[in-house]
Amino acid sequence: MRGSETSMETRAKVLTLWERGLSYRQIAAEKSLVHYWVHRWRTENDDVALRTRSRPGHPPKFTPEDGNRILLKWDSLSESSEESRVLGAPRCKPVVRNFLHKNGIHCRNPAKKVEFLERHVVSRLNFAQANLNRNWDVVIFSDEKVFSTSQDAKKVVWRGNNTRYDEQNVVRMRQSNRINLAYWGWMSSAGPGELTRIDARMDAVEYIRILEEVLLPSVRIVYPAPNRTTLMQDNSAVDSARVVRDWFVEHRAVGGYVKKQHQIIIYKNRDMAPNIKVTYFNIRGLAETIRLLLKYGEIEFEDNRIQSEDWAALKATTPFGQMPLYEEGGKLAWQSLAICRYVAKKVNLRGANDWEDLQIDAVADTITDFRIKVAAIMQEKDEEKKEKLKQTLINETAPYYLERLDKIAEENGGHFVNKKLTWVDFYFFAMSHIVSFLLGADGYMNYKNLQAVVDNVQNIPAIRTWVEVRPKTDF
Repeated sequence: MRGSETSMETRAKVLTLWERGLSYRQIAAEKSLVHYWVHRWRTENDDVALRTRSRPGHPPKFTPEDGNRILLKWDSLSESSEESRVLGAPRCKPVVRNFLHKNGIHCRNPAKKVEFLERHVVSRLNFAQANLNRNWDVVIFSDEKVFSTSQDAKKVVWRGNNTRYDEQNVVRMRQSNRINLAYWGWMSSAGPGELTRIDARMDAVEYIRILEEVLLPSVRIVYPAPNRTTLMQDNSAVDSARVVRDWFVEHRAVGGYVKKQHQIIIYKNRDMAPNIKVTYFNIRGLAETIRLLLKYGEIEFEDNRIQSEDWAALKATTPFGQMPLYEEGGKLAWQSLAICRYVAKKVNLRGANDWEDLQIDAVADTITDFRIKVAAIMQEKDEEKKEKLKQTLINETAPYYLERLDKIAEENGGHFVNKKLTWVDFYFFAMSHIVSFLLGADGYMNYKNLQAVVDNVQNIPAIRTWVEVRPKTDF
């Protein structure tokens, strides 16, 4: 037995027996007591040793009033050990923490700065809306970052959910400047690109070195085919310096423009640009999709248009007596859709995987089926038969195909596959004059999603320019 279970009288008897020379064991056997009080008296050698001391025991019970006081003052807690200050008395920490967690208040690292101001949100929203139709598969994002040590110790804050950037939960960092590490890197939809160490005070000359020695070599590994690649950087003084802009011009990276928080620069791989020639009749026809894709990718080519009277002589020299023909570096290819797929790969308008390519090909072949039926009417020489075929096409065939294609376009937000721009959108755009030919200028009134496909392609600056300057033909 110990402490509060023995009386003052019993404790005094224990000490008397000890003074008589009895051992611990003998005293314990006689009084059924352990040697605790003997040892305490010997150590302290004072009558105070006989007094009952206060013991901490269990902490006070956590009451609803305690919880209310916590909830009133929790936003002022910087760490969990301050709950006793709030309650005015010690409490079991796990109990207090569990109470806070159950009420949606958690211990978190404070934010270092406010995430966005209103003007930042508006700027980014405007930029996103202006670039809805951009092919982001060929966009490269670059930026630099300086990491600095801080004079502040680690801090935590107790806060509710979704309040990270509330002013009371944000701390101001004080940099010690003892250690500064700066890095520049780029990334794209293909994954992370190159990351390189830079000077914390990088200037325009250093940035050009990064572009020449890091960006171009690494980008050409990820995007080996000649195509239009977009480099997105911010509007810092270094990135927008005149010497940097001149460097892009010298490397044929023309077409740059600024969108508030961002600067977009068109970068073309000059060294890999091939000598390309597209041969076809002086009409849009089967060659127009190929021309559109090349124009989209800003790949220079010779638009070789022949007259009908010259076809007979040329036909005998072609592999299968048909056009369009595609020549690149002295090599010849035929079959329009095969050429389209090849060029689409150059300009990054193929699918992101095999399944997307399958979906693209399925839509392309469906458009081809429809085109063949229209071509049969246009080639019919008997006017009576031609008119009959045309009525069947208008009343039956066209609605059958266009309604189903319109549904696909609706499901993909004005595109045909995965809600993004692919080469089959260009194929439909190139063939869209067929609908106008059959149904008149307002032929898309009942197919608004197909009209969206046409608009999304036609609104691309390079395509809009090509439509304006290309030879004017009926088909």
